[in-house]
Amino acid sequence: MRRIHRQFFLVGFTLLLLAEGLGLGSHTMVLYGLIALPFFLFLLSYIAQERLVVPVRLTLVYLLFLLLSGVSIFFSVNMQRTFEYLLLMISCYLFFLYAYNHKDAAAQMVKILVWVGFFFALFSVIFRIFNLGLWPLFSALDGSQFVYPLFGSHNHLGDFLLIPLIVFLYALLKKSLRLETFLAFLLVFIFFIFSYSKSAYLDLLLAGTGLFFYIRQQRGVVLSGRLVSLLAFIVIVVLGFFFITVKDLNSLPPFSSLRLYAQNSQTLSSRTVDSGRFDFVTQGLKSVAAHPLFGIGADNFLYASMKYVDLSYWTFTSHNLFFDAAVGQGVLASMLLLLFFGIILIKSRKTLVYFLFLAVLLNFQTDYTFLISSFLVLLFILGGFVYEEKKEIAAPLVLLISFLLLFVVQDIFLSGYLADGGKYSKSLALYPLQAGSYEPLINDYQASGNTGQANHYLMEYLRYFPGDPSTLSYAGSFYEKQRDLKNAKKYYQASYEAYAFGNLQVTEKLYAMHLVDEGSQSAKRFADSFFKHVEQVEKAGGLPLGYRLEVSKFCQRVYRLHCPYLFEF
Repeated sequence: MRRIHRQFFLVGFTLLLLAEGLGLGSHTMVLYGLIALPFFLFLLSYIAQERLVVPVRLTLVYLLFLLLSGVSIFFSVNMQRTFEYLLLMISCYLFFLYAYNHKDAAAQMVKILVWVGFFFALFSVIFRIFNLGLWPLFSALDGSQFVYPLFGSHNHLGDFLLIPLIVFLYALLKKSLRLETFLAFLLVFIFFIFSYSKSAYLDLLLAGTGLFFYIRQQRGVVLSGRLVSLLAFIVIVVLGFFFITVKDLNSLPPFSSLRLYAQNSQTLSSRTVDSGRFDFVTQGLKSVAAHPLFGIGADNFLYASMKYVDLSYWTFTSHNLFFDAAVGQGVLASMLLLLFFGIILIKSRKTLVYFLFLAVLLNFQTDYTFLISSFLVLLFILGGFVYEEKKEIAAPLVLLISFLLLFVVQDIFLSGYLADGGKYSKSLALYPLQAGSYEPLINDYQASGNTGQANHYLMEYLRYFPGDPSTLSYAGSFYEKQRDLKNAKKYYQASYEAYAFGNLQVTEKLYAMHLVDEGSQSAKRFADSFFKHVEQVEKAGGLPLGYRLEVSKFCQRVYRLHCPYLFEF
């Protein structure tokens, strides 16, 4: 029976990893699958009468993290995102616990990950040759997958290939240079290099360096001259391609000619050294300064970025797992999450799986791959395989907790199904955080003249999504239709403050309302503050052409003749 549920674990998780990595279906369905899967794993363990234990110290740290994450829901600007992310984080720990109690599955998991890496690499070639991104089957191709995406700056195939590369590098260092291992490494390395992922390059160098010095300390391990030459070659190639991918560093030959080839043949787009990350950190720091204790809700970095965007573009993430946690759940929660992983790093045996864990954890400090739910879960699984703790207690509540997760995610799924079928009130009765049900339901009540119910659901909508610019602008339009211009202006203003570069119609409506309520001088001051902000961003090259055109037209209407700002054509 133990073998059966171990195979169920390996196959179930691998299928979800493949689905998300290939961009099949939707990320949401994979998320639901990851939240539901632990129940079946622990049910099979219960049937097999296995004794499950939890590491006391690490569990306490993570429980405190989850507690603060739960509190952050009440301070969230989008409660749906925060609540569903919290479910994922609970599920992550259940996967950790399962791996902690089934360390015998580690070797088989490593083999599967290597083969999955090969599959992602070879499928990426097929994907590009046959242009599979245009097929309806691949509906989740937004950059959060491991096959080649539809944009050219880089792809996350390189981030996943860190795993097989570390496996092969470990084998080369432990067993000296073997031809079959070298050829496997070389094949994966070629795909890794042409991912053009600076973060993956950096993570390989860091994790590989740690692995190298650890192996050197082992007795009986002798590094041959050929192997040292191979390692030097790897470092030179990785650093060389790092320079090629960065427009600030590749003006000198041979980097300039290599970059030109990459741009023409691989659609590589220009990137700076930090790729906007310093701007993202600035946005996040402003949000942390305003909400240090409980943040703005987990998985809500998007709203901090939109609110504080200055000379860059908004983003869903800071590209750092712990900094995202500081913005979303507060500084203390971020420190607890850091402590959780820090304890694993310090207290675990230095095996192959340990260095895989290290490589993935490093990757989560430099890229947004932790938003790929299955990859985040994988980090916890690897941590469970390597961590050991002397003080353990039985885990009688694990099956109940996993069942509650299954029950909740079932309700969320059914609510979405009802919403897709137009049964919005039933959808919200089942799951009040179903954002997609509110606006059509409010519109229906408003159209039928039932303003009482329309107002009720609008208040609920604002209660659960108080910082979402689109929710706020919708509230403004709702009150504008009711000729309640005071509330309309209030919510339009809140939407504008949440994201000044969002709906330009909101900005124009606010200008018109300032003109009516406070006169032309006040309206012009408001418009000037917006235009100056736009001008700053345009100087940094951050505005799409279509948006510039619309803003220019608005500016011309304000000044009647010629717009004096630099974004004007």
